[in-house]
Amino acid sequence: IAANKVHGIRCALCHDVFSAKATREHNNSNMLAMGERVIGPGLAREIAKAWLTTEF
Repeated sequence: IAANKVHGIRCALCHDVFSAKATREHNNSNMLAMGERVIGPGLAREIAKAWLTTEF
């Protein structure tokens, strides 16, 4: 929430691949946030890859 207070930042909190793709496609997010205690390293890589490769 704090990141979104900065002008031009549209940060999305993602816990799965679907939400990562949806925030890029529908909200044009330009910053990705993930919870370390919720997501393991393997899933974090999948989420980041999906987020980076999905266009608005």
